[in-house]
Amino acid sequence: VSPPNCSSSPHLGSSSGDGFPASKADAHGAILSKRSTGTTPAMRRIERNQREQKRSNQISQKIDGLRKLLNEAGIAVKPAKSAILTATAQYIRSLQAKQTRLEAERDHMLTELRSLEATVPTTGRTSAVTNTGHERHQVHRQTSPVIVKSESR
Repeated sequence: VSPPNCSSSPHLGSSSGDGFPASKADAHGAILSKRSTGTTPAMRRIERNQREQKRSNQISQKIDGLRKLLNEAGIAVKPAKSAILTATAQYIRSLQAKQTRLEAERDHMLTELRSLEATVPTTGRTSAVTNTGHERHQVHRQTSPVIVKSESR
């Protein structure tokens, strides 16, 4: 019979360098990790319950954060977790739809601008359209006074 920490045993892993086997078999042949050896079932249950409680609290905090974000966006929502998650999903879908609509509107406006620029004679005139973040400036320079139009997005 091999010694208990010998790596030739089928139920034991290799040594981790601390003089203890990486795992150990119980009386029924089940593998026990180093963490659970030497602890009682009650202690393992308490540790498991504490880990689950910590995980549950983290989830609750994140959901509460979503509720606060929805309230800041002007969306009233019931305090139930399922209601908060449902409202968050709906809000995300509405933001995606709004983004799609605004991008289509922008593309349409740029097409119109290019069409208008193509119809205006270009003699003595240069045109530049610049994007400076939240505003779009359209600048027309001619030999006469400068015309500047500012449009908000």
